[in-house]
Amino acid sequence: MEYSVYLLPAALCTAIQFILSKLYQKKYVRGLRDILFFSFAAGILNIVFFVALSLILYGAPGFSVFSLCMSGGYAIICLLSNAAGILTVKYGKVSVYSVFAMLGGMLLPYLCGIVFWEEKPSVCQIVGLVVLVCALPLSVVNRPAGIKRSSAKIYYILCALIFVLNGSLNIVSKLHSINGSVVRPGYFIVYMSVFLSLYTGVLYFVFGFRVDKMQPKKDAIEEREQNGGEKAAKSSENGTGPETAETAEEKTTAAKAGALQLNRLYLLLTVTCYTVFSGGGFLLTLIAAKTAPAVALYPFLTGGGIVLCAVLARIVYKERITRFAGLGIVLSLGGTILFLF
Repeated sequence: MEYSVYLLPAALCTAIQFILSKLYQKKYVRGLRDILFFSFAAGILNIVFFVALSLILYGAPGFSVFSLCMSGGYAIICLLSNAAGILTVKYGKVSVYSVFAMLGGMLLPYLCGIVFWEEKPSVCQIVGLVVLVCALPLSVVNRPAGIKRSSAKIYYILCALIFVLNGSLNIVSKLHSINGSVVRPGYFIVYMSVFLSLYTGVLYFVFGFRVDKMQPKKDAIEEREQNGGEKAAKSSENGTGPETAETAEEKTTAAKAGALQLNRLYLLLTVTCYTVFSGGGFLLTLIAAKTAPAVALYPFLTGGGIVLCAVLARIVYKERITRFAGLGIVLSLGGTILFLF
């Protein structure tokens, strides 16, 4: 089981990827263009990062028509998955959404491994699969608090879509890894990122490119700064303060400009971190998929990802873990451990 060294880091990267997706949605997403920008920027950064990394690890890049076709298809599914994922976390908890995504990414390649790749899971792995499947209904017993019934329906429809899309992504990556005439994993990510950037770039520019549209939602600090500046200006105009109206307006403008620059820096940092962790997790998964059977690889990543994502969502976003969700996390942990045997 030489591939096992890659599994835990890959699961951790996947969990962090979900958390960063939620962060981007909460601060920056106001429409379709913001979602497209996210995929476009992540694709460009992936190209830069993995070209440099692959040159160091593998040397000169190769070429494969099979890799080209698979990466193009993978990028289409990835684009749909990213868009659906960002929309999904807008309606509900990231921990619940991650369960659908990870179980879809486990069950579909698991079944493909048995049916098409003639893999034979052990008894412990079969029991582990059953345990992990039981974690799904436990995680969605209660409708997320504060969400209307109509929104909950949209949320679970999107979750079902994520289930299928994420499973399809893992099937494509496994098919590529077990084929003999393919490029190295790092260059496959470069291929995929080129397609993803091309798709999202075209769509983004079709919908219109305006930098001002990417300004993040106004937070409480920025709002207080603006209100304070307006009050100071009014006070000066009425002669009730020592500053002139012109001075107050200049300070308000400077404060807004500073806040905008800081928010743009946060935006770049968020997308960069997402790129590193999502790409890093994908690279580790591709390396492990070369030798790891699908019936063991993807269930392990799923169980570990569910546990780590729920823990991180609790720490970062203070998401409350219900008794049912807590039981689901415990089952996920137990099922994950079983896949080591």
